[in-house]
Amino acid sequence: MKKNIIITHIFFILMFLSLIFCPASILTAAGLIGGGVTTNNDGLGEKQNELDNNITGIIMMPTPFKQDQSSGLNLDFSLTNIIGEVTGTHKDANSNIPNKRDYTNPVLMSLVTLTGKWTFVKEQRRTPAIALGPMYTLALNLGDRINTEIELSRPTNAYGMYLNFGKTLINKNSRVVLGYVLGNYSRIFSNLTHYYYPKSGNILYTGIDLNLKKFGMYFEILKPMESEQNPIIFNVRFKNIVPTLVLSYITTKGFTTDTSKISGVSSLLAIIHLRIPLYPPYEKGDIEDQKQKIEEKEKYKDWQNKIKNLDF
Repeated sequence: MKKNIIITHIFFILMFLSLIFCPASILTAAGLIGGGVTTNNDGLGEKQNELDNNITGIIMMPTPFKQDQSSGLNLDFSLTNIIGEVTGTHKDANSNIPNKRDYTNPVLMSLVTLTGKWTFVKEQRRTPAIALGPMYTLALNLGDRINTEIELSRPTNAYGMYLNFGKTLINKNSRVVLGYVLGNYSRIFSNLTHYYYPKSGNILYTGIDLNLKKFGMYFEILKPMESEQNPIIFNVRFKNIVPTLVLSYITTKGFTTDTSKISGVSSLLAIIHLRIPLYPPYEKGDIEDQKQKIEEKEKYKDWQNKIKNLDF
């Protein structure tokens, strides 16, 4: 038994290190990055890497934007592979020590998600983009190493309906999002880490897709609206470093069941995440044309306003 645990921990460490130090040439050959950075007229770095250019989602949660920034329907596919805990603190059920810190604790679960979207309000200068749609996630067991202190039936699927708002802020390539998910979707998070037992509850979330000249990241905060463990989840992915690596931090409060008392949990997770827009199909030229039309429309509005303000 100990031998198997040691092997899985070594496997976890090797997988995590390979993601961090993997040469860019290998990722490029695999089609995960586009190799290089182009610069817009405003000096902002726009990554050729399609994963870094995706605006339809932050990480686990969707944005109200379509990839071409138009209104209408959209469908995303996302794959979230939970490798395991980099480090975590929780109650040790087999000892009198109230809290125990673990390192390289494997989880080995995968979440496959389809996200539908109807952007019914396109972003304007003074109004945000607004969208709603369904989310459905299927949990796949990749060698489940999740430990539990209480009997728990971890869900194999979950669904929700969301409404969200998004606005371009800071610069024309950075966006903030605020959303709310209805349904039992928060239950799927029990597949993320050890010693977290979410019940059905709505989710409030916010996030940012930040693109500065020499720095970019996706960052989101998820707050499942349940009172027992009062969880909060932070997800971050740094652009232009490892395009698929997400670091997730989960913290919860303790709670009491009929048979046991569960301590609070904090877990730092290593996750591999991909999000791919499926519908409508986009060509790079189509997106560039759409962006150009939006820019021309904004310039025309500016020109009209300047004409109105002229004194003759």
